[in-house]
Amino acid sequence: MRAQAPAGKRRAPARHRSGKLLGAIDVGSNASRLYIARTREDGLIESVDYIREPLRLGHDVFTSGSLSEQTIAQAVGVFQLFRRALDRHRVTRLRACATSAVRDARNRDLFCARVARQAGITLDVIAGGEEANLLRQAVTARMALGARPALLVDVGGGSTEVSVLHKDEVQLSESFTVGTVRMIEAFGHDGPGKKRAQRLMTELCDRIAITVRERFEKSKVDLVVCTGGNIEAVAQLVEPARARAAAEGHGVVVIPVERLKVLRKELEALSLAQRLRKYKLRADRADVVVPALHIYYRVARTIGASAVQVPFVGLVNGIVEGMRVATGGRGQSQRARQVRTSALVHGRRFAFDERHARQVATLASRIFDATGDLHRLDDEARLLLETAALLHDIGAFVEPRRHHKHSAYLIANLEIVGLSQREGQLVASIARYHRKSLPTTHHEAFAALSIPDRDLVSRLSAILRIADALDREHGALVEALTIDRKKGEILLRPYAARDLLLEAWALEQRADLFEQLFGLKVRLLPPATRPPRGRTRAA
Repeated sequence: MRAQAPAGKRRAPARHRSGKLLGAIDVGSNASRLYIARTREDGLIESVDYIREPLRLGHDVFTSGSLSEQTIAQAVGVFQLFRRALDRHRVTRLRACATSAVRDARNRDLFCARVARQAGITLDVIAGGEEANLLRQAVTARMALGARPALLVDVGGGSTEVSVLHKDEVQLSESFTVGTVRMIEAFGHDGPGKKRAQRLMTELCDRIAITVRERFEKSKVDLVVCTGGNIEAVAQLVEPARARAAAEGHGVVVIPVERLKVLRKELEALSLAQRLRKYKLRADRADVVVPALHIYYRVARTIGASAVQVPFVGLVNGIVEGMRVATGGRGQSQRARQVRTSALVHGRRFAFDERHARQVATLASRIFDATGDLHRLDDEARLLLETAALLHDIGAFVEPRRHHKHSAYLIANLEIVGLSQREGQLVASIARYHRKSLPTTHHEAFAALSIPDRDLVSRLSAILRIADALDREHGALVEALTIDRKKGEILLRPYAARDLLLEAWALEQRADLFEQLFGLKVRLLPPATRPPRGRTRAA
């Protein structure tokens, strides 16, 4: 579905009045944006209002590590403005996402609490992987990529997200803690040190380019898609008429890579005041556009692209698109596909046993489905279990003997596209307990979880331990499974072409947590001689 992109600082309410009103807030390092849109009966998203407020949170965070009282007070005023607009339009659903600056701030909890209390807006501090997923939703709603692999480059004030999109999913993603505001605060941008700053920016962007080449060179990317306020400003300078149309949701702007290089040199040669006069750039854009051009140019040139495409969509569009899809009932399945894809990509990076990982994920999902009245968990918990099952053995890449601990560490530091930072930590903990010791508050990571999350991890780990035991030989011997309950026992009847002696032994070792939590003995019956009807059966 093609979403209408917001354009300009503010947009007047649209004429159409049918459909639900959705609100999206992007709290960036250089500015904060509110986008209000209406979902129409024909599936389109129609822009209702758009407000952009310059709010350079990155200045404080990237220089001192915390947000000052003055900046917090200014931010609260901005969010109170947003709150009045939301109330005026009677928005029914809202999601507000904060990215790099708030994510890195030492006092982010205080900041979020102040915004919630004084403006009535709850901020969701998202990780780079979730940011990449939201940008994917925005881009694929606007552009019909089809089967063409595309490199998505989003340059923000605090970070740069680079992802490979293929068949409308993120195949690879890398988040760099390099952004325009961060670079300016580190190197400066005008005055006596200008040439040194330009040299340092070039060197830093060259390092990004090396990582991009190593990480993405095998992806055979057909096109480069660039998002972010700076590339939109560049498009407005290079192709003003097409940029106006693209900002209204009609087509994209194509910019030759060499034009990016020429424009960067032109802007670098000017002082900040000269850029403001000659190019009529906003004050909060005139300084950051140069480091943004450094990044866009170096990444595009590294990939070998001759041009980049600018679709005039951003994080707010992705947030709205995500809410629209979820409202239509397809959000969970699309999200689950994206999470699985990302998990498998990460698993292959660590040379995991993919057949074993898929088998354990399948068995864990079947046990989850058949024991719903015991664990009483929802589909989101099922996705966390499946993801942990796919990645539970990646720690063997570091050391097989203690691989459960290494798996937990690696997963906790991965960007699993489609999962929030909290969900990633939960997946790490679930995988941690697929073998050996049981969950305990003596373990720092488990103790740091909330009590409800500890309970969730324990219940899902109990299922994962059983599923992993049923493929102890890594041979995918269990082809089907029935699950019955009788006289205080859970009876597992596998279909397999041979005996499962090693699996039976492993189950005796791993069923302890399930038995403790649910008060039922787990018993593996002899393999059936023919496959049961259906995948699972719960009595």
